[in-house]
Amino acid sequence: MTISRKGLLLLIVGLALISVPCRGLELYKAGTKLKFESVSEKQQWLVGGNKFGKGPIKPSYVAEFYIRNLPMERYKSRSGLKYRAISNFSSYGAIKGLLETSGGESMSEPQRDLVTTGDVVCQIGKFAEVVGNHAHFRLYGVTGEDAKATAEGFVDFLIGRANKNLAPLLIEERELKKKIVEKKANIDKTEAKLKTVRAELDELKKTSHYVSGDEAKNSISKLNGTIDELNIKLASLRAKQKMTNRALQEEEMKKSLQGGDLERKVVELTNELEAARAMNETAATVRNRTISSLKAAQGKLDTLKRMIYNLSDTKAKGTLLDLYKTIDDFIVIFNAVRLELEAADETGAEETKSTEPDTEFKLERRLREETAELEGIEASKEAAAALREQAKRFYYLAEQVSELEKRKKSLGDELVSCESALGQIEEKLSDPGPELLRPEVYQNKVTIYPVQSGFTF
Repeated sequence: MTISRKGLLLLIVGLALISVPCRGLELYKAGTKLKFESVSEKQQWLVGGNKFGKGPIKPSYVAEFYIRNLPMERYKSRSGLKYRAISNFSSYGAIKGLLETSGGESMSEPQRDLVTTGDVVCQIGKFAEVVGNHAHFRLYGVTGEDAKATAEGFVDFLIGRANKNLAPLLIEERELKKKIVEKKANIDKTEAKLKTVRAELDELKKTSHYVSGDEAKNSISKLNGTIDELNIKLASLRAKQKMTNRALQEEEMKKSLQGGDLERKVVELTNELEAARAMNETAATVRNRTISSLKAAQGKLDTLKRMIYNLSDTKAKGTLLDLYKTIDDFIVIFNAVRLELEAADETGAEETKSTEPDTEFKLERRLREETAELEGIEASKEAAAALREQAKRFYYLAEQVSELEKRKKSLGDELVSCESALGQIEEKLSDPGPELLRPEVYQNKVTIYPVQSGFTF
């Protein structure tokens, strides 16, 4: 027997999907070769119990056989989902499934009408008395060949119906095996990558002071602030440097325009400076010499004073006192002149200093100072940027290690779950319950009887 393509589309798809053989059951193949035996003893058209069949088309033959492991159907109960053997074979679904088998397609038109309008399938009791654990069936046909075709189609229908319970488990088994292979491969890849990243992070720890990704992250934030501050300073210094360069260019332009006049002015100023210095030196020499002479004269005058007071001549004493007063007045005048000379000396030095042609020199010195400061800040910025990059690298590697560890754990948990689910399915397939067993005809034997005629239905 074979099952039609239309009727067993689900079965064919299921077979195509299951590429990995399972340990235990496989989808049941239709086409069991039934052994037909014809007997002349007549039977009645019964449809269950003591009820007789009715309908416009009457059968002339009946195929009788015993079958076990009827397909199970799921139903909801108070305690949850359960299975029970299919018992209603006159429903539209059962009739449609029967007609779509190869046996159904080989039926005559009257037989197809009998299947759709009359009572064709009869289950006599729950289990046969003569054959234990087998259900007793009678299937009626318009002709003997129709009875055989109906029996073949019915058995194929039961096998196809049983596969509806088995196929999801086999498909799930195949999918779980595929997932297990994929997850093991992903775990191996994750472990290899984790090993590489950890080695890189350990190497980086030798040159950095970070101990965790959070510490590196905080350092990145601080270094960003430092770099922002240095950028502001650099912008300010570059503006100053630009102004200094512009002033220096203006000075150089003035120098190039003035040419010899400027050099001549410098020579004149230098000559005046030298003359002033000479005058100051002469005045200082005269002043020092005068002070020395004055000190010597004052010493002599003091000696003379003592002598005057010892003189008895009043006139001589008065003359000498007048002379001493004159000398005191001279000392006052001399001190005033000395102070003026010192003030003039300081003023001359300041004027000489202010006339030195050092404007361009000052600008160049300022430019050098600004350039040095600029280079120092640039170096600080580069150092901060390098530290930030190191912190970024550390943080990135630390985060990668964390993510890979989480992924490895997640894959491991999923693998355990898949292996557990696969174990349950394989255990069920290796020791199936009644809902997964293949329908089997007792000794593959089907007896064909004629149906008794002459009754008024």
